[in-house]
Parts: sequence; C-alpha cells; structure tokens
Amino acid sequence: MKKRALICLALMLFLGLFSPKVLAFGEDSSFQWWNSTYNYRASANISTGSYNRTSLPIEMEVNFTSLLDGGNFDNNSVRVIEYNSSGYIKREAPSQFDQYTSFNKSNNAIGEVVWIMNGTTNASTTRYYYIYFSKEEDGTKEVPTYPTDLNYSWDEEELEVNNSNMEWKIDTNRSSMTSGFYYAKIKNGITIFNAGSSAKTAEYSGYNNGTDTGFNLYGNMTLVYRGPVRLTFQQVGNETVFGSNEQTYQSQIRKNYVFYENNSWVKIDQNLTNTSGSSISRSSDYPYPLTLDSGRILSGGAGYTQPTSWSIDPFSSAFAYSLSGNGGLGIINYMENNTDNFKSSIDIINDALNIKLTASTTISSWIRQAALLFFSESDSLTSFENFRNRTVSPAQKNLGSAEFHYVIVNITTGQAIYNRNETMVLRVNITQDPFNTSS
Repeated sequence: MKKRALICLALMLFLGLFSPKVLAFGEDSSFQWWNSTYNYRASANISTGSYNRTSLPIEMEVNFTSLLDGGNFDNNSVRVIEYNSSGYIKREAPSQFDQYTSFNKSNNAIGEVVWIMNGTTNASTTRYYYIYFSKEEDGTKEVPTYPTDLNYSWDEEELEVNNSNMEWKIDTNRSSMTSGFYYAKIKNGITIFNAGSSAKTAEYSGYNNGTDTGFNLYGNMTLVYRGPVRLTFQQVGNETVFGSNEQTYQSQIRKNYVFYENNSWVKIDQNLTNTSGSSISRSSDYPYPLTLDSGRILSGGAGYTQPTSWSIDPFSSAFAYSLSGNGGLGIINYMENNTDNFKSSIDIINDALNIKLTASTTISSWIRQAALLFFSESDSLTSFENFRNRTVSPAQKNLGSAEFHYVIVNITTGQAIYNRNETMVLRVNITQDPFNTSS
C-alpha cells in the first residue's frame, strides 16, 4: 500500500499536479515514526532533575498553529507516544488536549497536552515522548479513548471524584453558605476527614472588606475539561456577606478544582474579579481566600508544622496532621497573579490551615491564586515534604520543533519525448526516506 501510494505521488509530481512545500521544520529525527497517517510531530522530552518522580502529570502548553504549515488543526488528532533512548516506540500514553478559551483551529490552536509520566522515574533521567498531530485537510481523526480510574458524579449539589488513590466529596451548600471539600479518603485506607452534614465544609473561601465575605456557589459546578488524565471543575459565584446570600455587588469568584489520575493532591485555582466598576480593597481575616478548618475536621484535632523556610514565598507551605495519627493535609501557595500578597499560613486561634492575604490589597481588575492541597495517609511530615521538594524543583519539559513526515524521490524517464498513446516508464529513485515509509 505504501509503495503504491509513492508511485501515485511520483506520477503527480512528474505531471505537475502536486507541488511539495519547502518547510522550515526541525532536523530529521532518528526516532521511529509511529503512524504514517499522521504528518506532524514534535518531541516533548521530560528530565527529572534532582528528584525521582512518580506518576507525574505532564501539562505542556502547545500552540499547534505555530507547528503547522497552514490549514486547520484537528483537535482530535493529538496522540502522545513514548520512546526509549534508542528511538524505538515503547507505548502510547493516555493523554488529552484541553483547549484554551482563546482556541481557534485556524489561527490559534492553543491549549495544554496532558499525560502521566507513569511509574517511578529516577533522578537525572530523561523520558522521551513525541506529540503527534494532524490538520483537518489531511483527514480528520477519531476521538481517542483510554482506560482510566479517574471518575466523577454530580447530583446538582454534591460532586464526588475518585481516582486510583483517593476519594473526594465536595458539597456546594453547607452551613454558613460554605462550599468545598467535606470528605477525603485514601482508597482502601483511612478517612482523612468527613465534616458533619450540619457543619461548614472542611475547605471554603472568604475575604474581608471591613466585613467578612463569602460566595454564593450553591448548586454551581461545571465540568470544564474531561479526560483520562485530568478533570477540571469550575464554580462561579457572586460575593456575599459571609454566611448569607446578601450580595456585595463588588466581586465574583471563579474557582477551579483540578484532579489528576493516580495522584493524592488537587489544585485549587481561584480568580477574584472586581465587578463594582471602581477599585475595591480586600484583606483576609478568618475566613481566608482558602480556608482549611483542620482542627475541626482531623481526627483528634490538629497539630501543625511550618519550618521557617516554608513561610517564605514562592511556594510558602504548611502542614496539619491528625493528633490521633489519622493522616494529614499539606498546602502550597503554588502561584499568584496581579498581587504578591498571598501566602500559606497557620491560624492557631481558629485552628486552620490557610492561604491568606498578608496585606490589604487593591483590586482594580482581578487577582488570582492557585494552591496545591496534598492529602497524606500519614501524620508524618515526610510524604508532604517530598511532594513539596518536587514542586519547588520541578521536572524540566522541553517541546521541540515540528517534524514533517516525508519521502524525497528522484523521477526519470527512458526518453525525453513521447508520442501520444505511447507507454511511459517512470523510474523512481527514493533519495531520502528518513522514517522508512517505503519499506
């Protein structure tokens, strides 16, 4: 089949029916080409750096428009293929492509390609991947399906999520109008916390404008991204006087919960947007922008640990552990935008882990903060400390240039001139076949 296709291509080239484009793509690779129906790929190598990595989620921003030679990107075509260091294919990695809101298949095909670097990879090791993709003009691809243990259910008030490690539950309508995690359990293991149905959720958000404020998030939960590797849910709600549905008409929160396959941590990414039409100020005094009532929810109450170096940003962190030895919770200030006033903290008086604003903050447009919440099976600091070390010193991701699947042929004939109806013999000499397409 491949040889017949090459003969047809040769005839088209000879008759001038097809003009190949000269493309400014990356250097030829010695790595096998996975599938000849995919004309494009780019290397995506991951280096572990100073630490080993276990079941590491890889989130790689890619703008496929910049990698294509025109045309419309086929968003169903993305596949991630792993190789060994010799260039031989090892496996297809379950993956997903999550489009950004600015995505346009013709001129801004941007989003994140997400997959898990499976198993445990030693420090100072490189794993080799290629991201394969196509454009619609080359024939659209089917949506891939992969097995996964990442599942969820939503009943218009409560969200349940589980993966191979954990089970979580979020309620959007608890005491004091709180919304957030109320249940976390190690799968086939301990229950880290289970806040009572008449109590506030274990985790929730609030600010202060002279009065404590919260958010009306009742029944509000939208699945933004769904795939075998990552689930992203979003809540959007107006600011209220804390514990009521009385609106302040000054701000709105957009809060994302991001869950990963085969991991025991969650990303909580929140954006507070000014809706008042003029500048507003916000500070934090229990409740906080991210509040974890650890003393109330952990078995036997909570003890706390925050080494001095952990109180400094970036990546300020703190850990709370069950006084009865029943697990713990760690929190990391992972990212902040439009302010540098967010910080991880321990509130001994209110018995809470938190992300707080360290100073009154003027918000003319918006501020954003993302936290990593780690669920520990042990009350020991060790597992969270290991997780934090790997967050502070992340694996290095390297996206290479695009490569194009091609064959170069030299076509000659037996004669310079042929009469009508005379048989023509074409001699096709393959001069370059870097991906062994003709074999």
